[in-house]
Amino acid sequence: MQIVYAPVGGFYAEDNYYLKNIGHGFDVQVLETLCDVSDTLSVGEADIFYLSKHPQNLTQATINALEDRHRIVLIDSLQNLQDTCCLVTTTSHIAYAYTFYYQKPAIFFMPSFNSINIDAPQFIILQIIALFAHSLNSLKEQVLFCMRDSSKSEEIAEFLGKSLI
Repeated sequence: MQIVYAPVGGFYAEDNYYLKNIGHGFDVQVLETLCDVSDTLSVGEADIFYLSKHPQNLTQATINALEDRHRIVLIDSLQNLQDTCCLVTTTSHIAYAYTFYYQKPAIFFMPSFNSINIDAPQFIILQIIALFAHSLNSLKEQVLFCMRDSSKSEEIAEFLGKSLI
């Protein structure tokens, strides 16, 4: 199974070296973790699709930092991702488009939070479509869960099959 990584765009400030470095380092760590998960299962040539909204030079620098992995493919849309198991994002709204179209879960990677309370009624959709990871280890666990267990996809399909009004 393949994985999509779509971090939220706009984090990099063109004139701020420190923010660029932090954002680049964040993406490298996430992608390296996804490569590790992919290596455990050895599933093919293009295991990770990277949908980046960052400036091209920074996106390329991120991919170059992991060039020895040879499994990251830069994409510019969510088309033709039916063979993926999940989408990993930070807080990007693209998670909704992915989960509703492919009926597969999104994993929100939010390491600056210990937990997130999504029990309130306004978050009902997140309870259905999303999983949350707060560390690189929990990110690995959630991706492996999505690869091995289709229960979250079934829950999404059941939800979308109901009348929403």
